[in-house]
Amino acid sequence: MSSPPIFFTLPPEGTGRNAAANILKVHPKREPVCKLTPDEFNQRLERIVAEHCI
Repeated sequence: MSSPPIFFTLPPEGTGRNAAANILKVHPKREPVCKLTPDEFNQRLERIVAEHCI
């Protein structure tokens, strides 16, 4: 099993559920910064948990 990815998140730009934040994935491979809302980021995290956590 590979190690889970590592993300840096900056504070959201605005307030509420639709306030997007800059997200930077740095491990295992660095990716460009993307803007995600909390719901979008949580969807990604759910896939990661399903792949890496037992």
